[in-house]
Amino acid sequence: MIIKELNLIGFGKFKNKVIKLDNGINLIYGKNEDGKSTLHSFIDGMFYGFLRPNVKSTLFTEEYNKYKPWNSSRYAGIIKLEYNNNDYRIERNFTKNKEETKVLIENTGQDITYKIDNGSNSRVLQPGIHFLGLNSIEYSNTVSIKQLGSRINNNLANEVRDKLVNISTSFDEDISIKNALDELDILIKEIGTERASTSFYGKLCDELNNLIDQKELIDNDKFEYEELLDENMRLKNRIELAQKKLLEDQNLLAIVLNYEKKEKYNEALKINSSIGELQKIIGKLEKYKGLSYDNYK
Repeated sequence: MIIKELNLIGFGKFKNKVIKLDNGINLIYGKNEDGKSTLHSFIDGMFYGFLRPNVKSTLFTEEYNKYKPWNSSRYAGIIKLEYNNNDYRIERNFTKNKEETKVLIENTGQDITYKIDNGSNSRVLQPGIHFLGLNSIEYSNTVSIKQLGSRINNNLANEVRDKLVNISTSFDEDISIKNALDELDILIKEIGTERASTSFYGKLCDELNNLIDQKELIDNDKFEYEELLDENMRLKNRIELAQKKLLEDQNLLAIVLNYEKKEKYNEALKINSSIGELQKIIGKLEKYKGLSYDNYK
């Protein structure tokens, strides 16, 4: 990681002070009270804020009040840095109840604040953990040792001890086996057992058993329903075949009826022809209709 620019918007004696840094070693020097320690604390505050570490309540360090801006109502700053070949920008507002930290990719403006860790029991973002891989105690006792502060404090000793214990048991310095086991014991007691029907776990087991019984009933109904669907499909196929056969028979019947009508028509034509011939014969014999049969006898 390389710090490229410090922008003290309002921090101690500085107001809108921009300091650009070059690659390599940068030496900041000056007389007493010129602000060297202020710049040092500004970098610390930008990376870790001014809340006391490892404290759940909101307690500020002495530096918070010490470096309130003299000539500006806005207690804030910006740091630009390079990390893994990308440029980043950290913006922090230090004012109580308005404390806000943003981390942006400088070139694109993409907000990656959601990736930044708060650290252990801290209520403010700590970009130093993300970019340096150190918490505030490790940072202040190694990378950033202040004037007259070369003696390692007890907090760092505790941090190193805990991490050695964690590494020896979990192979990860950030995982506390003891804390994890304690948390698991508490959770197990809260969950309860299957036999304790009034416990959370026991109630869930009862609900699960009820759901299993309901599932069996539903599966039986589903099986019967699927059988009815299959039977319904078979009946539909039979009905379709019967309807098709009925239509064919109706067509055949219509043809048969038409042939019968044709035959009757032909017979009627024959009868009509016979009637015509009989009428001719009657016409020829009509002159004899006045003869008496008695006289003939």
